[in-house]
This record gives sequence, structure tokens and C-alpha cells, in this order.
Amino acid sequence: LGADGRGAAAAALGVIPMGSGNVVARELGLPLDPLEALAAQADGGERRLDVGAARADGQRHLFLAMLGVGFDGEVAGHVARARASALGRRIYRRSGDLVYGAVGLRAMLFGGRARFALEIDGEEVEPRCAAAVACNARVYGKGMVLTPDALPDDGELDVHIRRSSAPWVTAMALARAQARRPIPAWAARVERAREVRVTARGRRGVPWQLDGDAMPPASEVRAEVVPGALRVLAGRGSR
Repeated sequence: LGADGRGAAAAALGVIPMGSGNVVARELGLPLDPLEALAAQADGGERRLDVGAARADGQRHLFLAMLGVGFDGEVAGHVARARASALGRRIYRRSGDLVYGAVGLRAMLFGGRARFALEIDGEEVEPRCAAAVACNARVYGKGMVLTPDALPDDGELDVHIRRSSAPWVTAMALARAQARRPIPAWAARVERAREVRVTARGRRGVPWQLDGDAMPPASEVRAEVVPGALRVLAGRGSR
């Protein structure tokens, strides 16, 4: 995408699904077998996708699927620490779902209850938010759906917002997302955005993640969408 992450990419990106969630491959409708995905992309067409650009503590980072703040950031941080140990790596190789389930339950019951203010396109929408996920794609996690109307080529982010950090609210929202069912409006809502700004409440920075990878806690995170910046090999039959 160039040094600044803007403009049209000179080459098209091919996606080989070899991760634990394979969110981008799922979003593109690619087969989850690596060799089948390669074959599908060999004679498929191209798509232009939007790219998310986040900035925190003077650093700029790009993302394709989502930026998560609060609960998401805590879970990603716990998973990263678990995988840093020899035992954690072995367990993760056998079952990434088991690791995510265990650390997710821990974050729900004993999490830091991070609070942050959330601004969308320059207007404050939540003064004390508990969790937010700015999605560039419909697929979240391993086939889960938080934002059913999100499209990776519409020039906007779909922001899933939860005010409550109560464990039962988080569990219900994730269970509905796993079943690809609508999440009740009293538990969460979705806003469309071109720009998102998160400001931590309190002295500690807010935990956050990009495309499932934990990022260092930050006092402020800004994100924007760069429309149509990425060329991807879409594959046969891609949505």
C-alpha cells in the first residue's frame, strides 16, 4: 500500500488460510484448505477492499478485519501471554479454541473493566464505554458475526458498541454472535463510521487489538478507513 498505507496497491494480495480464525479468508468466501484456496485464487478475479488505519502513541498500524478495544484487547493480551510459554504454545497448537475459551472466560469474570470514551466522526457517542469493535468485515473471530451489515468495500467501518461489562451481557453477545443471530439493542448497538477515536478513562491505557493481535495499551487510539486501498485475489465464487 506504499509507505503511508494509502492509495492503490501495486500488487494484489493472495490469502492462504493457515491461522486459527482465518477471518479474511472467510470474508472472501475462500476454501479453508490452503491448497484449495490457492487453486481458487489462481483463476479467480480481483476485488478492491478498504483498509483500516489505526494510530496510537505515534505509531500507525493497518488492519483488514477489525480493531477491538476493551474486552477484545484483554483477551488478545491473555492469549499472547499464554502462547509465550512452552505449555501454552503446545495447548494452542492442539486447540486454539480451548485457549480462547479459557482466557475469554477469565476476562469476563476477572477482567480489568477498562473504560473509555468513544467518538465517531468527531462526535462523542459513549462517555464511558466498556467494549467496542470497529469492523471492516462481517466475519469476526472464527465465523462469528458482530456486525451483520459490514462490508469490506463500502468505505465505512461498522462499530459494535457495548456499554456494560457485566459477564452475562458479554457472554450473551458472544453467544449470539457465534450463532450469527442479532444481538438485542439493549445489550449492544452498531454505528457506521469513517473515523473512530478512543480515549482511556483513568491513568492506565486501554487494552486493544488489531486483527486478533494484542497491541500495547494506549491512552488514545484513532482509526480511519482508507477506501479501496487494497487489491486482493478474490477466488472463484467469492461474495
